Amino acid sequence: METGKDRGTVLIDRCVVCLNPAVNTHEIVPRSKGGKLESSNQVRLCLSCHEKIHLEGTARWQERLLLAKQYYEEVFMPD
Repeated sequence: METGKDRGTVLIDRCVVCLNPAVNTHEIVPRSKGGKLESSNQVRLCLSCHEKIHLEGTARWQERLLLAKQYYEEVFMPD
C-alpha cells in the first residue's frame, strides 16, 4: 500500500495493536527524533490506537510498536 509520494511503502493493512482496519501511518521513531522515512520505521494504526499513542506519548510506545510490527509480519505476512 502506497501511503504517499514521500511517505514510503507500508505493507500492513490492519492496525498492528488491535487488528482493526488501519487508517493512519505512524512513525515508530519520529523523524524529529532521528527516525528514518522508511517502511521499517512505520506501522499502520486505527484511529483509536493512533490517538491513544499520541495522548500517552510516542516514546512509551516505541518498543511495543516494534514488537507488534514484528509479530504481525511473522504471523500475517510469512515469506
